[in-house]
Amino acid sequence: MDDMAGTQKSDESQLMSQSSPQRKRIPAIPLQMTYLRDEPQGVLYVEEPVSGAGELDFEAICVFLSTGMFLGSETYFKDLKTVRPGEDLELDGSGMLEKRTQRFRWTGGEVGKDFQNRESCVDKLDTLLEASTTQLTTDPVLAVSGGLDSRSLAAAVLGKELGVKSYSYAFAGGIDELKYGRQIGSACGFEHEEFIIPNGYLWNEIERFPALTHCYAEFTHPRQMAVMDRLAALGDTFYLGHWGDVLFDDFALASDADFQTIADLAYKRLAKSSGIWLAEELWRVRGLAGKFESYFRDRLRAELEAIDLPDANARMRAFKSTHWAPRWTSVNLSVFAAAGRLEVPYYSDEMCEFVRSVPERHLSGRQLQIEYIKRKSPALAAIPWQAWAPFNLYNFQAMLGPRGIPVRIVDRLKREARRLMGRPRVRQNWQNQFLGESNAARLSEWLFETPGLNDLIPKAVVEQAHSRFVQDPAAHWHGVSMLLTLAVFAKHKQRWIQK
Repeated sequence: MDDMAGTQKSDESQLMSQSSPQRKRIPAIPLQMTYLRDEPQGVLYVEEPVSGAGELDFEAICVFLSTGMFLGSETYFKDLKTVRPGEDLELDGSGMLEKRTQRFRWTGGEVGKDFQNRESCVDKLDTLLEASTTQLTTDPVLAVSGGLDSRSLAAAVLGKELGVKSYSYAFAGGIDELKYGRQIGSACGFEHEEFIIPNGYLWNEIERFPALTHCYAEFTHPRQMAVMDRLAALGDTFYLGHWGDVLFDDFALASDADFQTIADLAYKRLAKSSGIWLAEELWRVRGLAGKFESYFRDRLRAELEAIDLPDANARMRAFKSTHWAPRWTSVNLSVFAAAGRLEVPYYSDEMCEFVRSVPERHLSGRQLQIEYIKRKSPALAAIPWQAWAPFNLYNFQAMLGPRGIPVRIVDRLKREARRLMGRPRVRQNWQNQFLGESNAARLSEWLFETPGLNDLIPKAVVEQAHSRFVQDPAAHWHGVSMLLTLAVFAKHKQRWIQK
């Protein structure tokens, strides 16, 4: 009798959940994408990128190949779209879409009268970062580098008894990035770890990506995958500074730059030459109408035109935050999410609302972050800023004057000497994952022996892209990295098609 009563309650509970309406609030910059799928009876909200029909969207895939990310709400499949950032959805009890509203827009915000001077902006940034520290559980983990985003978070937690552990990493054979993190960790009294990202780690980890990123970003960028298991042992929450560099900087555009200048900059920032070539080849063999480059430029213009902001830098910031952040940065952050909880203060709705209310003159040149760090911790501000090393936040502008001339000359001589000796510094992850005999063999294995890849893109195109890479790796690594991503997607494609 008790079992029957329990079953009845369970059935009633399930029935109520099916009939109760649901509301979904999508952040201004979502950490995780959610999806809408076309169904015979309407549009269904789904948490995972699973297609019903399985028909591939080759126009979207061509954009993905050219840039390394999907644009707008596109996915691999025609019947599946992402929910746009800043949307509110109303669903029926079965998860079918009843209404959608754009809650947050980068346009339409008024410049706040309370933020007319820089000091008041720094006050607000301080308040927001202070609030983010209250969300941290014990043993938070903070990645620190020579930049400003992680340094600003280090300043935010300074003096709080949170048991912060910090870490930094550098590429094997790369420039010494570890010294900056080491200095920051020491200045803050953090328990600090250092990691070297090894040559060829990708091939032991590559099969983990389908479950983490769903193959929605190319694989050579999230270098943290090399040490993820060790990072997970450091603590339970990753405190991450991603996107501060976009929100609190300009794009070197005149405020009144014309629309074509903005569109050209967006194309330059997104498109990779070897990716464009690959996309054009796939476009041609699939018999898609027109030319890929024309299609891609039109898509960029349409997305930029939808952002009605008078200042060119504000429009570019909104474009990147609407597209680049969720479709690129968040995809790679999913690697962290597999190891712990994420706290990303520069992603918050409150931070985005603040930024769109700040006069553009205060957002240029990272000045708010610089002033915040100087206010919170002069010791942190005195540590060299990697982009301007050996200068720090008090004197970095000296790099542009006479004091910077010998620094630039010595740096150039060192690079040239290493080039002549055949030992250039490793500056990007692909160098350690694609170059060398062992890496080359594994790359070839994935490109030429993966079942299903040639159903997406002809073998002749794969062979030509690989040949171009072998001849000039620096110019063509993006193309083979995108083919590698497609190969992993092809191998696991059925997991994203409803059985």
